[in-house]
Amino acid sequence: MLTLPTQPMRVVIGELPPLLTGIVTDIVGHEPDMEVTAVVARGESIAREVQRTSATVVIVGAGEADAACVSLLRLGPAPPVVLSLSSDGGEAFVHVAIGEISMRGLAHAIRRLSAILLDD
Repeated sequence: MLTLPTQPMRVVIGELPPLLTGIVTDIVGHEPDMEVTAVVARGESIAREVQRTSATVVIVGAGEADAACVSLLRLGPAPPVVLSLSSDGGEAFVHVAIGEISMRGLAHAIRRLSAILLDD
């Protein structure tokens, strides 16, 4: 059984096509355990908005994911999860920042992510 968090998940929406931004904002806004804390326009800092709002999730276009992940790594030990969407919204990818890791740490991270993703 899925347990809802006591505080809403704070979501920052990065650069997406305008129609997709509206759809994502609407979906997140209707969920009782989620809230959109910021919509970041082109040229604005996603990392700044994540810091300002204490966001736990960032949603960006697939082409923006690498830059978003790199900037969020600089925020500290627990950066938010990045969900990137294809331009038509038909595909999504989850990016979890791990930071600098050793070879053994990489293997550990793969195991942990597999356990999380496959334990659904």
